[in-house]
Amino acid sequence: MWDISNNFSLVQQYRQSSDEPLTNLVSVDQRYFVTSCSKGSLKIWDSLNHSLASNKLNAHHARVNSLNLLSKYRIVSCSADKTARVWQLQGVNMQKLIDLAHTANVVSAVEIESADMVAVVTQLGYVYVWDLQKPTHPTRVLKFE
Repeated sequence: MWDISNNFSLVQQYRQSSDEPLTNLVSVDQRYFVTSCSKGSLKIWDSLNHSLASNKLNAHHARVNSLNLLSKYRIVSCSADKTARVWQLQGVNMQKLIDLAHTANVVSAVEIESADMVAVVTQLGYVYVWDLQKPTHPTRVLKFE
């Protein structure tokens, strides 16, 4: 963690074991943040106590490529295990709500229209639009040429 008001001085380094942090997402309350890791875990850190608050070890079965905020307390994680997963955050707890299976490495996801629609991008250049109220299959599939 860097202090941008003090010449970007290092405040705290957050890392646990050999599971390399790849991306992070700051929570809306500015206290907790989530890191995605190289071995598929998601970790919630407490920025006030500079400590690990929660560790979801097997959140994914491969590297987590990105994290995005969908709503105040929901995030989506995208992984090389070909899934995007929607999580509910409750303080330092994280519960998986929805599994969105794909046929290729999932690179990124973003909310569209409302908190119940998500566009998911795969490494093969496809965009899958999902209705989170009916997540059995994508409502639309687009291919970038």
